[in-house]
Amino acid sequence: QLFQDYLEHSGWDEERAFAWNYIGNIQYHFKKYEDSTISYLSAIKERPEFPTWHINLARSYCALKDFGKAEHHLKVGMSMEQPKTSMILTPREDKINALIVTFYVFFEKKDFVQCKRAASMLLDMQPTEENEKRIESVEKLEKWTHWMQNIAQMSSELFDKGEIDKVESLLKGLPED
Repeated sequence: QLFQDYLEHSGWDEERAFAWNYIGNIQYHFKKYEDSTISYLSAIKERPEFPTWHINLARSYCALKDFGKAEHHLKVGMSMEQPKTSMILTPREDKINALIVTFYVFFEKKDFVQCKRAASMLLDMQPTEENEKRIESVEKLEKWTHWMQNIAQMSSELFDKGEIDKVESLLKGLPED
């Protein structure tokens, strides 16, 4: 109720937009992604020229597994210039959030080259174990994808030759990890 009273009486749309963004960040932190989406949309409604709102909205859509909307708002946010303001901006945090969204959008698309590129840039900005694991997971998926493509091709050739019994042996020879 206190926040609603504030919103009704505040005459400064930029301040209200920042308040909506902060509320969205808190909701996101507590994994209330649908609520954070609404808050970021409210920030955009108040002052649409801030890229941060779009990047944060993309992050929420990503958490909701709505990768199409996540990619859309990521592109919108990344194409915008930061407006002049007296409020505190966090361009480094925006870049990190944009890279996280980029990682998951390309992961969903199975574009491992772009996914790994985003993960590498994240690791450069934030050398954390989590970011190292992102790169490792992409490299592992790339390796497994390559193996599976080769196995599918070999299996197809064995089927064509009528050597179906060899397919089972081929599959049993795969590593378990």
